[in-house]
Amino acid sequence: MSAALNNNVVGLHTNRVSESISAYLMKVKRRNENTYYNYEVAIRRFFMWYKNKTLEELKVEDLDILNEQMIRYQAHLLDDYDYGHNYVNALVAPIVKLYEHLSRNRYNVKAEDVRLDKLPDDGESYGELTVREAETMAKLVVKQKKGQEKSAIIRLAYTTSFRKSSLLHIKWSDITKDRSGTIYLVKAVGKGGKAHTRPISEDLYHELLKIKTQPYYQRYNDDYIFHLSKDTIRNMMNTLKEEMHITEERNVVFHSLRNVAAGYIKETGGDIEEIRDQLNHSDYNSLKHYMHKDTDYLNMAGIRMNEEIEDEILEGLSREELLSLIINQNETVRLILKREAKKMINEKGSK
Repeated sequence: MSAALNNNVVGLHTNRVSESISAYLMKVKRRNENTYYNYEVAIRRFFMWYKNKTLEELKVEDLDILNEQMIRYQAHLLDDYDYGHNYVNALVAPIVKLYEHLSRNRYNVKAEDVRLDKLPDDGESYGELTVREAETMAKLVVKQKKGQEKSAIIRLAYTTSFRKSSLLHIKWSDITKDRSGTIYLVKAVGKGGKAHTRPISEDLYHELLKIKTQPYYQRYNDDYIFHLSKDTIRNMMNTLKEEMHITEERNVVFHSLRNVAAGYIKETGGDIEEIRDQLNHSDYNSLKHYMHKDTDYLNMAGIRMNEEIEDEILEGLSREELLSLIINQNETVRLILKREAKKMINEKGSK
């Protein structure tokens, strides 16, 4: 193609980039409405990061890109937003498809400029933490600098299952009470721009309020609850893992706190729908490690339905045997039993 003809082709596309992207998304929409929505969100997000422009503002020169800039975008999604590999792959793929479309329509771009090696499927399989370990972290971290704030964000993380990026964007105005006026609700925006609301205890709410009493906190007036950098949170976790002798092989990171409640639900007999709601997932693909991990055939419905155990079975145990039975349960079951025992003791004391 001659230089003059090439310039004419480029000229034809000047100020028409948004129309070309719109035509591409129209094709996607005809195939699948959900895919169209996800692709549009991913493409808009990328160009807002890359050029700080909406799709309607883009010009031909804004499409020029080096592959190393895509590598930085991938790192931005992984490090700044704490997204799992699968979601990052899903955000990058529409960019590659778009550049393929633009190349076929005579834009001077190549899909290779934005193509990245696919990150390995992690199923968000970060190292697991038990409820007890998460609670211990919240207690130990108090002695660190900004300890009250760090303790509160740890507790809020494993209680709500919000991602780190969502937690850091929560404002005081995002905490409200339900219609009964007895339960505190926290609203956060998750990946894909989806809002998610989770309840928190009155005790946790008052722990959050204690942040406002810290002397350093008086300099903030932006309504955000937390003022912790990503490096601060990473260093916090490294220190806690060292104190608690959590080995690197366990792959425990701050994101591990997000999955604590899901693990609790699984261990206490909750179903996959409850886990999906807790984690605010729109599909089941990211939950396969909860559905298929550590298959326990003895506890499957087909066995449990045909297993008859009389209600009086526990009466045949001595006090010591009952205590031994409780102590030998997993940590989550013990925690449930202790909470129920505390409730019963408190009720007796109030009579």
